Amino acid sequence: PENHKLYTDQTPQNAIAWAKDIGRSTLQVVELILKNAAVERQGVQSIFTLKKVLRKHTKYELEKACQTVLDVTERPTVSLVKTALKNNQKQIKEEQMKKAVDKLTQNHGFTRGARYYGGRLNDE
Repeated sequence: PENHKLYTDQTPQNAIAWAKDIGRSTLQVVELILKNAAVERQGVQSIFTLKKVLRKHTKYELEKACQTVLDVTERPTVSLVKTALKNNQKQIKEEQMKKAVDKLTQNHGFTRGARYYGGRLNDE
């Protein structure tokens, strides 16, 4: 069946080719996962799980998360990459919210001038 073929197509070579298409950090994470896996099949399964991340996230987001993970550890895991993705998304949302609040609370001052609001004496 087709779903069995999908599973048998998962090889370390295919995983590395896929990671090269994403970026340098992703490639490094994939190579380290394969290297650190107790059994080759375990590493390939982890990378298959990592591929599923692209259903919800972009290649750029995955690459950025892999870079974040590599900055903090030499033994990356899929769960660390997922956590980095979640934290990056949270950070982006917080920045967007801050920009929106800043835009709403900007002080534009009196745009009509002091004379309109009480005469020349208030100009000082």
